[in-house]
Amino acid sequence: MQNMKKNFIKYIAALAVAPMLLSSCSDDFLNEIDPNRQTPTTFWTSEDNVMKGLSAVYNPFRRMTSGYYGGLEGIMHLQMRGDDLYPTRGEEPYIWEYLSFVNTTNTKDLSWGNIYEGIQMANEFIYRAATVDMDETKREQMIGEAYFLRGFWYFRLRTDYRDAVIRTLPQDADPETHGLSSGNEVLEQAISDFKEAKSRLPKLRSSDENGRVTQGAAIAMLGKAYIWKGDYQAAKDEFEIIMNGYGYDLTQKYEDNFRDDTEFNAESIWEINYDAKGNSGDAWGNGTSGDIVFLISR
Repeated sequence: MQNMKKNFIKYIAALAVAPMLLSSCSDDFLNEIDPNRQTPTTFWTSEDNVMKGLSAVYNPFRRMTSGYYGGLEGIMHLQMRGDDLYPTRGEEPYIWEYLSFVNTTNTKDLSWGNIYEGIQMANEFIYRAATVDMDETKREQMIGEAYFLRGFWYFRLRTDYRDAVIRTLPQDADPETHGLSSGNEVLEQAISDFKEAKSRLPKLRSSDENGRVTQGAAIAMLGKAYIWKGDYQAAKDEFEIIMNGYGYDLTQKYEDNFRDDTEFNAESIWEINYDAKGNSGDAWGNGTSGDIVFLISR
């Protein structure tokens, strides 16, 4: 009986020690994935998520709060510099920072900051999407869209600021600080991106994909970039491509380019469409604004 007691105590002790021995072999149970915080490893895993990632690359164009097109900054930068407009009374010192593209403590909140958000998103997409197991044709077209959007932002930096910082990798893949590049170098980056987009994008899209860039948009922006470079023959060559065989044409009425019932007409090469879901109590809107488009036309 005494021996049985001793054996029983040894058995219980062995059971108590066993979990500790097992836990010392592995602590995988401590590695939990936070479902509320995606990482590159957990996000870039499927074609559906790649599409979501591409939507994020387009987002800076459509964002209402200090967004570039359809938002406060785009209106200031692209319209209020005209001789026929005057900044809102009482806001002249603040707006002057927008209109003159000066570098101040507010620079990160001006178009400079928003443009680099767009560049970072495009860099992230180009870098990560290439590793996802998905339909190759779709991936190439989507990467082409990201190249176009990044090229557009670099073109915007060149036309607005001249000199700028060139980054072509995500921040975590290239954490080093980069100095300013010359305006010519920034323009060459835009041209390179437009060429990449041109080689990947589809010539046509179905109506349910209105707003997504096409090969025609890449060719149009490439031609425009060549004009800024002063290479007029190269610009002419690109423009002649889209004037023949792409189906673009001038509208019978010029006003049709500004009406919501004549959107995506024959003159529209690339158009950003907005839904009428703004806040009626807010002049700028909290969501997206109706009847506002960004248009590259023939």
